[in-house]
Amino acid sequence: FRWWNIPYVVVGGLRFYERKEIKDLLAYMRAVANPRDNLALERIVNVPPRGIGAQTLAALRHYAEGHALSLREALDHLEDVPGLRRPQQEALARFREVLQELEALAAKGNVKDVLEAILERTGYLRFLERAYRYEEFQTRKENIEALLGLVEQFALTMEDNSLWDYLAYTSLASEVDDYDPQNRVSLLTVHNAKGLEFPVVFITGLEEGVFPHASAMAQGDEGLEEERRLFHVALTRAKEEVYITYTRSRFIRRGSRLIPSRFLRELPPEVLEGVPEEVVEAPTDTRPLRPGDRVVSPMFGPGKVIWVQDGKVRVRFRDFGEKTLVLEYARLKRV
Repeated sequence: FRWWNIPYVVVGGLRFYERKEIKDLLAYMRAVANPRDNLALERIVNVPPRGIGAQTLAALRHYAEGHALSLREALDHLEDVPGLRRPQQEALARFREVLQELEALAAKGNVKDVLEAILERTGYLRFLERAYRYEEFQTRKENIEALLGLVEQFALTMEDNSLWDYLAYTSLASEVDDYDPQNRVSLLTVHNAKGLEFPVVFITGLEEGVFPHASAMAQGDEGLEEERRLFHVALTRAKEEVYITYTRSRFIRRGSRLIPSRFLRELPPEVLEGVPEEVVEAPTDTRPLRPGDRVVSPMFGPGKVIWVQDGKVRVRFRDFGEKTLVLEYARLKRV
């Protein structure tokens, strides 16, 4: 929708660029692009935590204001900032080093290179993994992967694809968000759709592991039945037409060929139009993994499932011992 400037509204949720993790990464990008953006720098100076507290930041800010400098410029004069102890100076110096590396990359690379370097150099994903429970971390991780997808599309599509070009583009996208015409596309989850109706409904992501979700598949029949009920809710939100889509690959599941959802095969053939053969033909084995199943991993070889819960699977591998894997990405094959 952003790419094509289609006005939309998110029902019962945050707009993409309003999510904390997206704001954090964009703040990094703005701080790298503009050394005088104090707001961006203040947001990221201790994200992930670096031991830079409010007093340290206040001392840096006081020095910057007294010398007509930005906070970024003040980082180049740490030895002159009064009130900073050695540990505080060292923490700020490490942060300055990160910014310097990113600034050098931004000067010669495209925006995709910069964003990937931000994630790698700051350990931002590891920070999220420590800060949130598994389900919340997965959601935030998928948001970041969606941002990576947008940035990659921008870098591949636009001739001018620098960090500065992308930030200008996101600024324009935000203006489109603020525009409030009468006719907008409503974006919402199936849970939030309960009780609502629309003339036309598009249900996206009808792939095994997405809808039904991998965590529900791991719960066995009970989890699958709940996902099936949600699919029924989605179908019955439409007054006139329903369009159902799936894809063979996604950016966030790069390297994996996706399988059309079993829910597509459960629909009466007479209500479907233009259905490819791969939808009708069931995959060889779509049963959820259970303890005792023998599996093969492309990384660890043969093994036996010990337990499956919360989207994770514990496997005792013949040559590598026990490993806990994220079920969605483990690519385990039952044998």
